Amino acid sequence: MVKKFSGMIAVGVAVALTLGFLAVTNVTGVWAIPELWSQIFAACTGALVVAVVTMVLMRGQRAAEEEKEKGIKIYENKVEAYSRFVTKMYKLLSDERISCDDFLNLRMDIFNSLIFYLEDDHLRLILREVEGIDDFQNVDEMIHSFARITNILQDDLAGRTYKPDDKERVLVSLWKRFGAMASACPLPADKADTK
Repeated sequence: MVKKFSGMIAVGVAVALTLGFLAVTNVTGVWAIPELWSQIFAACTGALVVAVVTMVLMRGQRAAEEEKEKGIKIYENKVEAYSRFVTKMYKLLSDERISCDDFLNLRMDIFNSLIFYLEDDHLRLILREVEGIDDFQNVDEMIHSFARITNILQDDLAGRTYKPDDKERVLVSLWKRFGAMASACPLPADKADTK
């Protein structure tokens, strides 16, 4: 009740001050009442125009920000899907025995996530690489195909057109080098005891 009464007092004081200001300016000749009304109308019209322009600009900015956030979210999902696929793909090479189910799981990953993000030409290139694996027991052939698929996915993430380059050779060499290092490592004590 006190707040309501205080608000009414504030409004009353504002109205009284405004009327007093108008009376003083009219009596002193600073502004004549007809001239004052035209200036008030001009000020209100200017404020309205500024408000409309600001509203239009804010809507455009909001739409641009929403589009940017959408693009960021799609990119993050893309990175996660591609990373998960590449991890599973290279895990096949680490398995001692590769089964048909392993390839069917990769197929499901392609159809569950990758097809929603890949550009058509990159999807066709991956198809060509998968078609090129004639013998799924030939690990060397799969290493080369998987390196090219990895490069295709990287180019898709970067928005580039795929071009075979030296990076695929580097990926193959890196994979083989870690394999050679792992085979040269001494066995941990608990594994050595079981043999």
